[in-house]
Amino acid sequence: MMKIKIMLAASILCAMTTTCAGAADMTDNMGNMAGFPPISSINIPKDDNIVSAVWNGIVQEDAKSFFQKVKLPKNTDFTPLGKDGKFGLLTVMEEGNSVPAFVMNCEFAPVVGKEAMKDAFDAPHLSGKSVSELYGCNVALLGMENVLNGMFLEMAKRINEKPETDPKIPFNMLGVSFLNVEQIHRAQDRPRIYTSGVRAVFFIDGFAVPVYGKGYVMKYGDKYRLFSVLTTDSANEMVKKAADRIAAASVK
Repeated sequence: MMKIKIMLAASILCAMTTTCAGAADMTDNMGNMAGFPPISSINIPKDDNIVSAVWNGIVQEDAKSFFQKVKLPKNTDFTPLGKDGKFGLLTVMEEGNSVPAFVMNCEFAPVVGKEAMKDAFDAPHLSGKSVSELYGCNVALLGMENVLNGMFLEMAKRINEKPETDPKIPFNMLGVSFLNVEQIHRAQDRPRIYTSGVRAVFFIDGFAVPVYGKGYVMKYGDKYRLFSVLTTDSANEMVKKAADRIAAASVK
């Protein structure tokens, strides 16, 4: 089940960022790979905008994990997965209960979209371009359910086209239904922290998996930090509370 959650986390992150940037060819990339591709294999936008800056920040080689540098809340524990620590498990404990959340985190200096990021995080008032882009991201976020379902259908199609696929997988093997979308907004103004989230139910071969995902982007010195969490929907309040505290600690 954890492997499935990791795959779903990668899918949500990839779809959200590329759709907001207008890179609709991600679906084709995923279909050609007949599965979840390495993040670096996806066509990455190079435009001078916020999403391009963030997306390139995730995949660029010098992006580093920052969770080990942050003073996490006492009721949380982070276990890195892999050597670089960009992915890991966050355990949140409260009143004798503990819940796990999959985490992606990185710190980066933007290689594209530098001016857009500076405007979003440093300018006293957002420019019309930044306001328009954030509005477009929120519109895309509202349509993410259809994008993901389209991706799943395309993946099933491409997998079934392979001669070695026997028996064929059903086209309704994977699906998603969004319950609630938390649009991109500022969680904190000084220093600025942007966040968004989603509650959704994934349907995997007839099983319903309710999930909760939330992401944050912030400036730290001359670099930027971002992290996202993915957990079961029943734990959304515990994880959100912990993630909000981690975000606040990440800018100190």
